[in-house]
Amino acid sequence: MVLLLFFIATFCHATHQTVGYSQGNIFYKNKKDVSYHDSAWSVDYRNYFNYYFNGEVSYYNEGHLENNKRDGVILSLGPVLPIMKNIDFSVNIGGYFYANTLITDNNYKDTHGMTPMLEAELEFLL
Repeated sequence: MVLLLFFIATFCHATHQTVGYSQGNIFYKNKKDVSYHDSAWSVDYRNYFNYYFNGEVSYYNEGHLENNKRDGVILSLGPVLPIMKNIDFSVNIGGYFYANTLITDNNYKDTHGMTPMLEAELEFLL
């Protein structure tokens, strides 16, 4: 339902749109106390339907942790609160639709699922 509403609203007049990329590092230890390092990244498209409401589609790759590879798509909608002339605050809710591959003893097990997402963002407009 959220997906359908998002794509219908995409064809409505938008005040502005943004595209973003983010990347972060992951440091962790496994059960054998061995340290690992990887990176997670995402690509985002946000459409402001008017000055007070937006929707976002993101591809999120959680990195390739030991024996676990997960990525997926995030769809979210939410209100925008203009704080100052060039600063907006938004809180979006939606779902993270993911595919997860677990590797055990050279066997691969794929699982798919959905989990709720809550996102808060402070945006500085140039």
